[in-house]
Amino acid sequence: MKRRFCLPWLLLGALAFTALCACRGDDDTTAAKERETLEQQVHDIHWMALSPDDRYLGTMHGTSGELLLWDLKQKKLIDLLYAGATAAFAPDNKTLTTLSIEEPVKLWEIPTLKAKGTLGDKQSERRDRTPSKIVYSVDGKRVVCGGRLDLRDSNDWRYWVKIWDAESGKELASFDYQEKNWDIVLAKDGKTVISIGEDSAILGEGVIIRFWSVETGKEVDSWKTGKCGVRALAISKDAKRLVTKGEEKILLWDLSTGKQVADLSNKRRWSDDSRSLGLSSDGKTLAVPDGDRMAVIDTESGKIKKWLRGHEKGTSAVTITNDGKTIISAGADGRIKFWDMPD
Repeated sequence: MKRRFCLPWLLLGALAFTALCACRGDDDTTAAKERETLEQQVHDIHWMALSPDDRYLGTMHGTSGELLLWDLKQKKLIDLLYAGATAAFAPDNKTLTTLSIEEPVKLWEIPTLKAKGTLGDKQSERRDRTPSKIVYSVDGKRVVCGGRLDLRDSNDWRYWVKIWDAESGKELASFDYQEKNWDIVLAKDGKTVISIGEDSAILGEGVIIRFWSVETGKEVDSWKTGKCGVRALAISKDAKRLVTKGEEKILLWDLSTGKQVADLSNKRRWSDDSRSLGLSSDGKTLAVPDGDRMAVIDTESGKIKKWLRGHEKGTSAVTITNDGKTIISAGADGRIKFWDMPD
């Protein structure tokens, strides 16, 4: 008798578990395993960038400002720099550019990591200036960096942006703005900085994408994205498409028209732990960290193609190789994983 009454409950439990897995995207039909893991004695990885030729990978670790340079062809660690907060590879594949509290912006030769110059004049450490992002224009002629500026006589802060001529080292523009900044990218022409921020809730404006002139430092356009938070940006290599990501929404935008092209959210609530997005060079595939796993999304259909799981302590950074064949992820566990691009 007991077995007879237990069977329906077991069936209901199995159905509930299956439904939960389907809701989370954990079913076996969409799960994939990594091709390879690069594992050495490193700790928490919170940032990652790939050189344009897919040969070198830079990873930033913890709060100490350690930047490791990896040779992906030989699968080995090359060297370590105490570089600061963030970095970017120049399009020429010969330069790694680092940004830290201590100015100026520093340039390093690849792969030797020998110092090869700076952008701007050397200044004393600015403890009130917290750097967050540095990026190159597509042609490599301009560099934009930004971060938070703490106001000494107030509990408030502003955000700052600086634009440099990469060849001459001349500062082209510098400006501050009040909106809370989460991320910045540079438009293809190198003349426009794109930022995402969160305006005052009192004004009821919600989250806004803003466009700033490099020449004047003034805002030239803005788009409202609704009241859901936005924490990350990704721009396609041809600078025609822009992706914004928050807990509730992942949206695809057409930069030429300013219109939303697609909602890639898949009716999910996404983890807010990571501010990293991986967008393929052709803009057709998006990799999105979500806790201890990653979703691979087809931007044309809007559907999730695969779930990639492997970082037990959370996936903190992701990138897609320029040839579009490999997804690379990193996490708090210090591991770097390589995944074949799903069909």
